[in-house]
Amino acid sequence: MYWFTHAAAHADNAANLVAQIISWRKQPDVDAAAMQGLEQRALAHITPLALVPVTDADEEAADNPEQVWVLLARRLLGANDGAAREVMWSQAHRRLLGGGASTEGAFEFLRCVPAAASPGLETLFDEHASLRPAILRIWRDQAAVVPLERLDRHAATLDADGRLALIEYTAMRHDVAPDFFTPYAGDGDKPAVRAAAIRALLVRSAAAARPLLQRALADAADNVPLLEVAALTGDPAFFDTLLGYATAHPDTGLALIALGGLRQAVQPLLNALAEPRTAGPAAAAWHWLTGQRLPDIARLQVVGEAPKPVLNPRPEERESLTPDLAAAQRWWGEKQHEWEPGQRYLLGQPMTADRVARQAAEHAGRHGALLHGLLELLLGKPLAVSPETWIARRLAGYREAGFLGSEGDMADARPPTAERRRG
Repeated sequence: MYWFTHAAAHADNAANLVAQIISWRKQPDVDAAAMQGLEQRALAHITPLALVPVTDADEEAADNPEQVWVLLARRLLGANDGAAREVMWSQAHRRLLGGGASTEGAFEFLRCVPAAASPGLETLFDEHASLRPAILRIWRDQAAVVPLERLDRHAATLDADGRLALIEYTAMRHDVAPDFFTPYAGDGDKPAVRAAAIRALLVRSAAAARPLLQRALADAADNVPLLEVAALTGDPAFFDTLLGYATAHPDTGLALIALGGLRQAVQPLLNALAEPRTAGPAAAAWHWLTGQRLPDIARLQVVGEAPKPVLNPRPEERESLTPDLAAAQRWWGEKQHEWEPGQRYLLGQPMTADRVARQAAEHAGRHGALLHGLLELLLGKPLAVSPETWIARRLAGYREAGFLGSEGDMADARPPTAERRRG
C-alpha cells in the first residue's frame, strides 16, 4: 500500500531529477560524481513505481520530457512478460514519433536503455528519415552495433546534423575502418562534420588526418569543433592557430591552448592573467595546464602591502577580485626547469593515458567529452563507450579499457577544478 500512496511523490521526484540530468548534460563542466548521484537517485524513485500500474491519466499528464521519461521507465520496469514489453516499446516508439516534448523524453529514455533491451529502432530508422539523427545518437549512447550496410543505405539521406550523428556514432566503434570517415573530412561538408570525421581518423592513426585538419583550419580557422581537434592533438604545428583564436576569443580559446598541454601555452596564459578582461578564463585554463588553483586577491592593492588571498568571497565581492598573477609567476619560476619542451602536461604532471582517464571519469558535460576524446587520441583507438551516456556505463567502459581500477578508486585523487556543477 505504501507504493500506491506515495506514487505521485516518487514520480515527481524522479521527473525533477531527470530534468536536472538533462540540463547538466548540456553544461560546459559538471562533476561526474554529482551527476551519477542524480542518476542513482532518479532510478531509486523509479524502481518502486514499477509496482504501480500506469493509467490513462498518467499518459495524458506526461507533457514534458522528464515526465515522458518517467512514464516509459515505469512501463519498462513493470513489463513482466513479452507481451507487456512489446506494448512498452510500442509506446516508446509512438512517443519518439510524437514531436516536441514527447520526442525529447523518449530520446532521453532510450539513450539510457541497453541496446539489447530496446528492439525496433532499426525499423524506425529505415522508415522515418526525420528520426535518423536522434536514433544514431541513441545507438551511440547505447553502444549498439548496427550493421554498417543499414547505415550506408541511408547515408545519402542525412542532412548535416544527421551526418554529424553518423560520424559520432561510428567513430566509437572498433569495426569501422578509416575509409568510412575520409569522404566526410574533405572540403564539401560542414566544419563540425569535418571535425568529427578528422578526429575519427586521428584516433585510427590515419596518415591523411593531419593534412586534412590543416586544410580544414585554413578554410575555417575560427570553428570551435575544428580547433578542439587541433588542441587535442597537442601538435605544436597548430599552436599559433589556437593562440590566434584565444587572443580573439579568450573565453573559449584560452581553455583550448591549455588543453593542448604544451609548455609554450604558459606565457600566453600569464599574459592573459595580467589583463582584467581575460584573467578569469586564464585562471581556469592555468589550473588545467599546471594544476594550480590561483587565489583571488583584491584588484586594488595598498601600495607597499603584500596582497592577501580572499577566501570564500561573497557574490557581491567577486567583481572586485582578480586571480593572483604573482602567485602564478612564482610557481612558474620554480617549476619551469622541470617542464620539457616535447612533453604534454595536464594539471602540472606529464600527460599520460591513465591520468587523462581519471580526469575524464571525474567530469561530465562538454569538458568531460573533450577529456574522453583526448584519451582516445592518446590510446590510438576508440573506447566503444559514449562520453554522453550515463556515468555508470561510461565508467564501466573505462574499466573495461583497463583504467580506474576498482569502483572504490574514483575519489582518491580528485583535484580542484574550474567551477563545476554539483548536486
